[in-house]
Amino acid sequence: MGIEQDKIEKSFAEIVEAYSAKYRLYHTLEHIYNILVVIETLQHKTKEIAAIQLAAWFHDVIYETQAQDNEEKSVEYARELLQYEGISNNLIDNVSCLILDTKHHRKGH
Repeated sequence: MGIEQDKIEKSFAEIVEAYSAKYRLYHTLEHIYNILVVIETLQHKTKEIAAIQLAAWFHDVIYETQAQDNEEKSVEYARELLQYEGISNNLIDNVSCLILDTKHHRKGH
């Protein structure tokens, strides 16, 4: 995507730190890994693979157990970081919609 290596490393470290928080029981790096594995097996079914992969990374980046707006806050975080990275507004909009679509999945975890 033409992103500077230094920016990627800094952003990735922030995301890893968020998913590695001790209070996270389900929304962890292992959760992201499992999602990315599924995406990889299904990638031939979409032309939007970059948006789907980015949404997977960002969908739970902000996670407060009692909050009702984690997805919205994750979208705000994703938008800010992806703009900083120089990602196109169209891709950012697609990622944002995908993240918001996760709002109504079962929250039993």
